[in-house]
Amino acid sequence: MTGDRHMHRQAEDGTATDVAGAHRHAAVHPADMLLSGTGDSQELLNRVWQDAASLGRHPRYRELLGQPTLRERLVALAARLGNLSDGTRLPRGVPQFAMACMMAIAVFGGAWMLRPATPDFETRVAEIRDIPLKDGSLVTLGGHSALDVDFSHGERTVQLTRGEAFFSVSPDKNRPFVVLVGGQRIRVVGTKFNVNFDGDHVAVSVKEGVVQVAPDPVGSKPSAGSVVTLVAGQKLRAGGTARSLPEQLGGSEPGAWRSGHLDYHDTSLGEIIADARRYYPHPITITSASLAGERLTTSFSTSQVDQMLDTLPGILPVSVERMPDGSVTLRQKSALPN
Repeated sequence: MTGDRHMHRQAEDGTATDVAGAHRHAAVHPADMLLSGTGDSQELLNRVWQDAASLGRHPRYRELLGQPTLRERLVALAARLGNLSDGTRLPRGVPQFAMACMMAIAVFGGAWMLRPATPDFETRVAEIRDIPLKDGSLVTLGGHSALDVDFSHGERTVQLTRGEAFFSVSPDKNRPFVVLVGGQRIRVVGTKFNVNFDGDHVAVSVKEGVVQVAPDPVGSKPSAGSVVTLVAGQKLRAGGTARSLPEQLGGSEPGAWRSGHLDYHDTSLGEIIADARRYYPHPITITSASLAGERLTTSFSTSQVDQMLDTLPGILPVSVERMPDGSVTLRQKSALPN
């Protein structure tokens, strides 16, 4: 029949042919090959990995997707572990994927444990942020500051790891509020106070209520004799086990910086510059300890750090050197060469 030339028959090798003898191969999707477990699936998988890896060298691809994430790096590592270090392919019988996964998990676990700790709350340079806590307390974080919060059934604990914070603590006699900062333990029930940590020293000033300050020994509670009590209008400064005696605040008010204004009364230049750094986009360096110890009374807004620096030579024996990159160096004039 003439219509037979359009019919198909089965060849001896199982391949479909038409009556003219031309072979027709069924299309196989790459995903089907990967899932089939056949010998060719591993080779196809390797080619897919190689093609995907090569995209990272294409400039438009990098511009679109950016730098690879940690997960993407681990996946790429798992693919590379399918080969021996000298480039020789492992035997097909070896469970390469399982080995690669175990190695990737080990690497990921190490990376997770060594990852930089991320604070619960933090601010950028020159940013001031209000943080309501779940107990009704309010924390105001100053510029470039960081805070961790760990509330339990018996205690409300926070840790100021850098910068400055003003605490308005909601009263709760059954759960004291504790601030851990710079080796010091600050304990209150309900009050308003300010804490400033420059990396070396802790300054505490009280606006309302009563605050107790003590060293924070690791693994034990502070002794009763080491506790210093501050009341409204008092402040102290501590570093390690050394602490100043409580003294009156003078003209400065705790937490005045919350309105964007910094006030200092008979304060060292080092303390003032430590605060200014958190509101200034470039590094400020003091070249000598004697210059850092010079004391002055001043006030300026957080947006006027440049103007404050410009006024220093008229007040102290200091020169202000500005670098092309924006950084500022403060030098004692007596130390300058003639």
